[in-house]
Amino acid sequence: MSDDDGEEMVDCAVRAYLLYLLGCMLFTDKNNTRVPIIFLIHLVDLDNVRSYAWGTAALAYLYRQLGLATRHEVKQIVGYLTLLEAWVYEHFECLAPTPNIHHRPD
Repeated sequence: MSDDDGEEMVDCAVRAYLLYLLGCMLFTDKNNTRVPIIFLIHLVDLDNVRSYAWGTAALAYLYRQLGLATRHEVKQIVGYLTLLEAWVYEHFECLAPTPNIHHRPD
């Protein structure tokens, strides 16, 4: 992208980035090579994207994937596992990593 690109080009780049975030971060699947095209429907009107409850949807998707992962034939888990990790650190402080207070960037 450059400063000379028109608004339509910027909108396309924004849609591509949001599609990446939705398909590769929040709503991942086990193949990690394809992003469902269904997300494009929600990205048509960029003004409305912020009104969607993406966090709620990601949490519901993660909860569903956790339920599926408990089956004996399942060998992998998918979903936004960083969200799960943050929840674990928040609710089980003994599992949270301890910060290195003696770290010096130099």
